[in-house]
Amino acid sequence: LDIRGGDTVIIHKAGDVIPEVVEVLTSMRTGKEKTFVMPKQCPVCGADVRREELNTKETSAAYFCTNQKCPAKNHRALVHFVSVFEIFEIGPKVIDRFQEEGLISDAADLFALKTTDIAGLERFGEKSAENIVNEIAIKKVVALSRFLYALGIPQVGEETARDLARFYGTLENVMSAQEEEIQAIANIGPVV
Repeated sequence: LDIRGGDTVIIHKAGDVIPEVVEVLTSMRTGKEKTFVMPKQCPVCGADVRREELNTKETSAAYFCTNQKCPAKNHRALVHFVSVFEIFEIGPKVIDRFQEEGLISDAADLFALKTTDIAGLERFGEKSAENIVNEIAIKKVVALSRFLYALGIPQVGEETARDLARFYGTLENVMSAQEEEIQAIANIGPVV
């Protein structure tokens, strides 16, 4: 496998999904490789970038922008949300456009969109606006597990969202849960 930085590596399946790098083939380097340095500031909003502290006295491998209102983080969260909700009429470019036009700033705003909000935009006609609004209306009711996953809570993937939904049954119960109680659920540890 060739990595963007120029190295060739050997990987193998480790566990169910995540591959593990077994060896970096340094002998295949050409000398044109560049050392990667992680940026200290977010390239979108300029806020500090750091690794997240986990509840287990460890830090995550990934780096995050520290700005809760970072436009890139907000956009990514919206893309994730519509993907999980399977709102197929709305893709990343449509989200960009709706944000640029001031129609949405978060996922809740999607459910307040009206046909008239969209139909007046360039490249959107009455029919496409109706399709978008109708698709959103159909997706207003989803399983609790899907809703929890759509929120993009760190460390809460599909399986953990299902476990939480199964254990608590309602969003209200999840919201009032205590940390010790959540950790008692099978497959959920201190990091989650």
